[in-house]
Amino acid sequence: MNMAGLKGNYELLYNAVNIKTFPLSNWKPERIKLLHVSSLVEKEKNISGTFRVFKKLQEQNLDFDIVIAGGDGNELSSAKKLAEDIKLKNISFTGNLTPEKISELMQKSSALVLFSNYESMPVVTLEALSCGLPVFCTKVGQLPFMIRDEFGVLVEKGNEEELTDTLKKLFSKQYSFNSTAMHEFVVKNASFEAVGKQMNEFYKDLD
Repeated sequence: MNMAGLKGNYELLYNAVNIKTFPLSNWKPERIKLLHVSSLVEKEKNISGTFRVFKKLQEQNLDFDIVIAGGDGNELSSAKKLAEDIKLKNISFTGNLTPEKISELMQKSSALVLFSNYESMPVVTLEALSCGLPVFCTKVGQLPFMIRDEFGVLVEKGNEEELTDTLKKLFSKQYSFNSTAMHEFVVKNASFEAVGKQMNEFYKDLD
């Protein structure tokens, strides 16, 4: 907003996450499972680019599961058709789910992949971090300020080759992510308690 000339004394307020619904997981998958959670709107979420990256990984004989959560109507139908057209294997679609079901998926996945064209502060990223799930995402919106090296990997928007290369390293265990630090980051900055406290302090200053 400052860059747009809308000068003001702004404070960052994180989207709030129920850390009881999205607890830290100690589960270690034997098989790689890549999770994508979104509305599946192509313009925003770049579903086609995401699927092309998954296809490139499969063409390199990497064996893994893909779970696509969220979306309905035309978006879900289009995503399913795209996956069928490019012959993606081991992919499943859940449609829209409750937060509890999303949490269950995050608890048993290897990484969240969010190859978006643009974002603001996606709550799904904070929910993943609360579960200790590393995030592979683009340098858009607030994501570059949320994803540290120990939390996941940032790539340039639309750079499919870069995302492919970074995900390949996940299979060869070249990363050292810190699930505990991810969860603690959410507790400190985005839990109901933390966000409520910040809002309370903000309104107290207005008195």
